[in-house]
Amino acid sequence: MKAIILAAGKGSRLLPMTLLKPKPLLKINGKTILENMIKRLKNAGVKDITVVTGYKNEMFNPYKKRLGFKKVISKDFANTNSANSLKLVIDNLDSDTLIMNGDLYIKNDFVRYIRKNVSQFIAQHLEKTNHPTWQYEIDENSKLIGINENSGGGLCETGIAYITQKDLKIIKQELKKLSDKVYWEYIIQKSFKKMDFHITEVKDLIYEIDSFSDAITHNLLTSDDIAKQCSDNNKAKRLAGLTNYNYRIKFIGKDKVIRIPGIGTEAFVDRPAERKITSVVPSSICPKTDFFDWDVKITDYLKGYHSITDEDLNTKFFNSFIKTLTILHSVKKVLSLCLCIRK
Repeated sequence: MKAIILAAGKGSRLLPMTLLKPKPLLKINGKTILENMIKRLKNAGVKDITVVTGYKNEMFNPYKKRLGFKKVISKDFANTNSANSLKLVIDNLDSDTLIMNGDLYIKNDFVRYIRKNVSQFIAQHLEKTNHPTWQYEIDENSKLIGINENSGGGLCETGIAYITQKDLKIIKQELKKLSDKVYWEYIIQKSFKKMDFHITEVKDLIYEIDSFSDAITHNLLTSDDIAKQCSDNNKAKRLAGLTNYNYRIKFIGKDKVIRIPGIGTEAFVDRPAERKITSVVPSSICPKTDFFDWDVKITDYLKGYHSITDEDLNTKFFNSFIKTLTILHSVKKVLSLCLCIRK
């Protein structure tokens, strides 16, 4: 058995963490996602491992030497999807093969659950997913009979497939026809009826780290972890805050504040409204805010501010603030603002 790990993408949903490094090189519990995957594979006896890289591929080099895998580079990773990545290693598809997404946190050995001599997806039952995913329909023998592409729960994909040598001919034929811009798994959607294709279920074992909500929901990353991995030097200083976890970090060479939403605060903070309101507040009143997925945001770190005093009421800043506040109060939903004045 060999393994191919598809790890070429930019991981846009995990910006700003992935501005600094590829998603498979983010750390969970002190170890990169890639290291954890390869450890699980090698402990299960899988030694022939190929990693298809793309975004910041040079950062994989130290791990290639230490972990002992083959590295393939996708030069057009920004414009293609996993179908293209798999095409780059099509000649490697010559014996029983595990095909795995590169963003999987694997809690324990999963290889022992694989059924021999039958192609299969590894699946996991999820009550509710954070974004639409594939749900599998199976018969009484766990044979795949249908796929719901836009499910919110049920027997769902994990990002791992096992393809037997006898089915690789079909896979390779269909892969050549497949658009470079789609997921390679669409081959199975088109062709599973031509194969004896099954679903193998595991429980609480494999988690795809596709977004902040994935990581937070499954207690894989804390706010501290996120802040540190968004920092140039892996350091983050906690600041005060009520509805966000706030940290001062060094981000791309500049002092910044990263604000990570507190769990449950969406019940009383309208985050979409916050984005809209922030967009109309001039930079003379508050620093520019960069918003990311899950309403994580980064602003400049500002020094020398103090609570408002009587002397501040006739300043140019205060007049600008009142004008902006008047505009904001003309809309139905308004966020409370904390007024501070720079010395």
